Amino acid sequence: MSAEPENPGTPPSPRSPVKIGRLTSLRSVRCELARLYTDLRNGKVSSRIAGTGAYILTAITKSLEVEILEARVAVLEERAEGMEHVLLPKERRQVSGTQH
Repeated sequence: MSAEPENPGTPPSPRSPVKIGRLTSLRSVRCELARLYTDLRNGKVSSRIAGTGAYILTAITKSLEVEILEARVAVLEERAEGMEHVLLPKERRQVSGTQH
């Protein structure tokens, strides 16, 4: 006997595997959110699964944003360290935290 085909309009059970691509960039997370939304609209995932996925993807987005900002700040700090000799005497005192 063959198994009965699934009803395409029936959302999968909460334990159904959901394929997720690599989420290593903001673009990949944005694409995954769009795919999740499309799957929800087409009845491929339940609103509960979509909501949970969107929540997790939002947390991943925030994490990636912080990582990007940390890297940018590190570059700016490196540049600032190299620029101390260019600062005027008053500005140099404020940067070093001492007053002469």
